[in-house]
Amino acid sequence: MGFYKKGYMNNKEKQYQAALDATFNPAGYLISNMTPAKIEARILTAVEIAIGDGGFRAKEILENWQQLMEMDDAKYKTQVKYYGRLMLKKEAKKITGGLSSPSKMPGPAHNLPAAACITGAKLVKVPGSVCAGCYALKGRYRFGNVQAALNRRLQALTDPRWVQAMVVLIKDHKFFRWHDSGDIQSPEHLKNIFEVCKQTPDTKHWLPTREVKFLKLMDPDIVPTNLIIRISSHMIDQGPVKAWPWTSTVVQAGKTCPAADQGNSCQSCRNCWDRNVPNVAYGKH
Repeated sequence: MGFYKKGYMNNKEKQYQAALDATFNPAGYLISNMTPAKIEARILTAVEIAIGDGGFRAKEILENWQQLMEMDDAKYKTQVKYYGRLMLKKEAKKITGGLSSPSKMPGPAHNLPAAACITGAKLVKVPGSVCAGCYALKGRYRFGNVQAALNRRLQALTDPRWVQAMVVLIKDHKFFRWHDSGDIQSPEHLKNIFEVCKQTPDTKHWLPTREVKFLKLMDPDIVPTNLIIRISSHMIDQGPVKAWPWTSTVVQAGKTCPAADQGNSCQSCRNCWDRNVPNVAYGKH
């Protein structure tokens, strides 16, 4: 039974091939309701994922194989992509820099360096602006390891595999927030976000932004239906932006976001993701 395509193997991989042959012999198929051909296909995919550096990574191959074997046919087939193989979560994390896990949110988020914000970098110098007191420029966000992670995610935006890697990381979550720090970087970045949303139809996405220039010529109807983009007002106590149906503001009084009154947590509130809520007013920190 051959798990490697001709010409793939170095000496150590040949040894591992022999180990696979011995381990996954016909008697072993009795532990699965899959045919030998399906099992072989999954093993081959697992091997090809790990073979990229020409090295011998038996433990990683077996881990990949175990994940593949846990998938039903439909999930396996829909996930096979680049070069006819599967992208697993650990590969997706390596490509994208991974996701963040804001403690208040009902799901993960994707963040970028606040210093890379196009509009925010200007507003941070303006007294009375929301960005003048940006939380993502203080506290733990200034730690070296956090900055390194944020910059890895920024650099990853131009990777041609970014869309599919983000889909792999997001697709099992019901709610997702874009940019708990940072903002849209370019029209291409926004286009790729749209594509991620289209490929994760069971996930509700929320994207707050101040980069109005990327939206001003856009018809809101072209935004994927599982994505809500909220344009954020620049100044504290400034009213909602009028050129877009979904917005957010920061106010000193009259907030509608309940997080501050319930342990800094969303709990059951999902207003930020709700298209029936035109504006969400956050209390000034």
